[in-house]
Amino acid sequence: MKDANKMILWLVPVAVLFVSNVHAGKLTIPEKIAMNVAIPPKVKATYEKLVKVLRSGDEAVIKKMTLHDSVMVTSQPRAPGKEEWGREINLPFIRSGFQDEIQLTRSYDGGDVFFIRTNTSYFMFVETKKSGWKLYRYGDKPIE
Repeated sequence: MKDANKMILWLVPVAVLFVSNVHAGKLTIPEKIAMNVAIPPKVKATYEKLVKVLRSGDEAVIKKMTLHDSVMVTSQPRAPGKEEWGREINLPFIRSGFQDEIQLTRSYDGGDVFFIRTNTSYFMFVETKKSGWKLYRYGDKPIE
């Protein structure tokens, strides 16, 4: 069962990246995927700051940390039974169920895209030339 969970953990970020590229009008597979790599200091600092901002619930600051409004932020609770599942930052879930301890990391395309997985959520960051690392994909999906 652990091998199956590892396979799922590998497939989720690849699927997210693949679907993202399809929706962007591209059909590409990342050329390089490095698994469980050390988190670059600037990505780690961005993640730690984002976690603090998420816990504060400051929607305006959260949006500033995303790439061109690529991630929605919602303040209404999710439907009963679906609290742990979604592709938007759900502030009620952040307050009640979000876990920030990093379980898994991935680096894509030579380090231009960085993936962080916790027990409850995934984060994909991209490095911009002007603003440093920005969140461009987010989702809640518990590790089962």
